[in-house]
Amino acid sequence: MQRSLLEYVRDEINQNNQCMFLEGTPLEGFDFVGIQEYYAEDLLELGERMMWRKVEEVRSNVTVKPVVSEEIRAEIALLNAGDMALYERALHLRARRKEKPRIELISIHIPKTAGTSFYKTLREVYGPTVSIPIRRGDLAVTIERFGSLEGSLTGERKVVHGHLYYPEIMDLQQQHGAKVITWLRNPVDRVISNYRFFKAGLVWPYRGLKKNESLETYAKKEETRNTMSKFLSGIEVEDLYFVGIQEHYSEDLERLGKLLGWPAISSPVHLNCSVPVKGEVDYSDPVLRRMIAELNQKDIMLYEKALERRKREMSV
Repeated sequence: MQRSLLEYVRDEINQNNQCMFLEGTPLEGFDFVGIQEYYAEDLLELGERMMWRKVEEVRSNVTVKPVVSEEIRAEIALLNAGDMALYERALHLRARRKEKPRIELISIHIPKTAGTSFYKTLREVYGPTVSIPIRRGDLAVTIERFGSLEGSLTGERKVVHGHLYYPEIMDLQQQHGAKVITWLRNPVDRVISNYRFFKAGLVWPYRGLKKNESLETYAKKEETRNTMSKFLSGIEVEDLYFVGIQEHYSEDLERLGKLLGWPAISSPVHLNCSVPVKGEVDYSDPVLRRMIAELNQKDIMLYEKALERRKREMSV
């Protein structure tokens, strides 16, 4: 015999199912929580966040919505108080997500300066309020789709992190009063690391880099020279809120945490490290390193300024 709706909802096994599935996990721990009543809108937002190229709404397993009296609905709500509270929280988070975010921190990730490791720490501290890492290849698509970088920052984004040149985030910094931070590295080591990264096939192809291309040929290309200076064009080292040095990563990460009032964080983990490649040249060759240094004099001067600033700050 088929049970009535009331008989079904009064069975404890059918109560607070949403809470049961989440097993006490707070909604704040999820990067995204959609609401079925706003399915089409929330699906589109999720697609934008995830950079999906095309989002189509497809509805399956749809049932006819029955007519239920207010008295029965009230009893169902009472029997599912946990789910009702969870749903209200989800609606509240959704409303906040729709508000215009206030960006507090902008992290300029210069390639091969510990940016991937640093992003892991940002996620540990700020959770889902950190943007998905913005890559050069995605930026043009993002701006074309949303009209601006800021337009793409849906939700409660407080931190922006990615391969962004300073002129690209200057307006965002000024509008939000955001703190701009970055990490630098010995320019010679950074060029070598970037070359090894691409030669190892971790990202391929890269701007016409040939598989048998030598480090010397790679280093002489205009697009591979003075990369750190290009990313920080338009801002002086002294005007950045914080400049970390990769060679002092653990110590400088601790300094930054104190500046920003972070809670205790886990030990730094170095990610995205270049791996040895069979038949590699001797990267310690002084002639080779001197050649790379001469090709990156702007970065050398930038790096030295950052070291001077660090020395001054450490002495206080």
